[in-house]
This record gives sequence, structure tokens and C-alpha cells, in this order.
Amino acid sequence: NLALARPTVCPAVLLELGFMINPQEFEWITDPQAQTQLAQTLAQGLEQWLRQYSPSP
Repeated sequence: NLALARPTVCPAVLLELGFMINPQEFEWITDPQAQTQLAQTLAQGLEQWLRQYSPSP
């Protein structure tokens, strides 16, 4: 269900990176170091994608 993404007026992406009902995933997604690593990895991936598909100035 993308109910969280529907009300936006701009493009949106919903990332489900773990499930709190899974003890191992819950431990991982609540670990500040894992959150930082995940955020950095997502940012790097987005930056690579933007560089590849954005028109050159």
C-alpha cells in the first residue's frame, strides 16, 4: 500500500529496508551505525544514478 506516497505532488519513493517484526532486522534498523551506513549508501547510489541519467550542463 503506497498510501504514504500518494498525497505528494512530487515524485516519491517508499523504501522498506527492514521489518520491525523480524528481530534481526529490528536490531539492524535501530542501530545508529547501521542507519548511518545505510543513509550513506543510499545517497551514493542516488548520486550515481543522477550523474548517469541527468543531462550534462
